[in-house]
Amino acid sequence: MQTLEVAQNDIPLNLRANLKYSDDTTVNLSGAAIHFHMRQIVGGVYTVTPKVDRACVIETPPGTDGWVYLVWASGDLDTIGRFRGEFQVTFPSGKIVTSNLVDIIVRQEMA
Repeated sequence: MQTLEVAQNDIPLNLRANLKYSDDTTVNLSGAAIHFHMRQIVGGVYTVTPKVDRACVIETPPGTDGWVYLVWASGDLDTIGRFRGEFQVTFPSGKIVTSNLVDIIVRQEMA
């Protein structure tokens, strides 16, 4: 699992991921829609409302190499705490696959 630590209110570089199945084979993203979902973890439980729920961009269409990225927006990382994110792939058939969990730690700004 990838871990990302950022300062509160930062807008870091795009979050890139090479989406893979549990057997480590690349997910072919041809024709698929990809969303990134991120929720805060409080007391070991996910919050009800997602902090981020946004479409991702396939890095090299048509996406046979599995690379995607998320463009962070203002407000995505404005809350101090621990978050978990995941990439959700919806194929043209309607099948949904969740891939690549990401731990995100938002720490207090130092300046």
